[in-house]
Amino acid sequence: MQRGLAQFDLERPNIQAGQAWAAAHGEGDQLAAELCSGYALNGSQCLSLRLHPSELFEWATAALASARRTADRRAEALHLSNLGTACAALGESRQANEHYHEALTLARSPDIRDRRAEGGALCGLGHACMNAGQPQQAIKYFEQWLAIAQEDDRRDEGTALMNLGVAYLHLQGTSRAIEYFDQALAVARETGNRRRESDIFVNLGIAQWSLGNRPHAFQCFDQAVIIAREIGDRAGEGGMLGNIGNTRAALGDHTRAIETYSQALVAAQECGDRRLESGILFNMSRSLDKQGDRAQAIANAKSALAIMEEIEDPNAARVRQQLSAWGAHVRKRGAVPGAEAGQL
Repeated sequence: MQRGLAQFDLERPNIQAGQAWAAAHGEGDQLAAELCSGYALNGSQCLSLRLHPSELFEWATAALASARRTADRRAEALHLSNLGTACAALGESRQANEHYHEALTLARSPDIRDRRAEGGALCGLGHACMNAGQPQQAIKYFEQWLAIAQEDDRRDEGTALMNLGVAYLHLQGTSRAIEYFDQALAVARETGNRRRESDIFVNLGIAQWSLGNRPHAFQCFDQAVIIAREIGDRAGEGGMLGNIGNTRAALGDHTRAIETYSQALVAAQECGDRRLESGILFNMSRSLDKQGDRAQAIANAKSALAIMEEIEDPNAARVRQQLSAWGAHVRKRGAVPGAEAGQL
């Protein structure tokens, strides 16, 4: 994977110029349309690490149109899933869900029956359910995806195992989650999937933290950040730093937590991950409040809420509850004559 990333970085201007030409000429040129579709399919792992979600959306949109012009139904299904993934990263949850369902229907249609495209759609639907706070439904999709991946795709098998672990972690099934993570880590190392290895270490860290194994949790988080920086995965780095910030906040070290959240926020904003950005803003707001900066805490929480409402994140309810509690507290203290501002 690192060799592929290095090659992409070297040839990036040429690749982007080629894709732009193919997208511009695909409507009236069969070869250009085929090239446009191919640009979005080949090296998708590299593209997801190097392109901003808005650019991934543009590539997938152009590729989908090209696949339809050339009547490539299999490519059409894959592009629909990629378009869903780009929409999800941009916070367009409803559109993402629509694209995933359309991809699944197409992949399962009698004239295609493409298992890889079906797996990609199931993966996307599982993530959509996780984002909507429905881990039980996500497990159903991930289990179907795992069964497909186990037929002939070890890389996807490792990712499906990891996602099942995440879903069980959300259901407080920590021991079972760790079993899935351990299996996924073995597959990621076998297949040389460094990005997935990094993701697994993050989730293992969360699991170990929930079990009270703090030193082990920090070791996992540190390893995840090292790999993410090694392969240039800014979105992954942002998520990992966010988790490190959470652990420092849980230990009461809010000064260092805020520093870590600030680094995570920069990474999230650079890669355009709206869901990650809003989560970091909210978590940072609670540490800011613990440090006595209620005004900035409220500002951060309001920014987080605006994003969450825009992308229909179910965590918005938690932010509203926190803002309400802070607002009520401030009003109550403000009505007491002689109250000291520092005690608010």
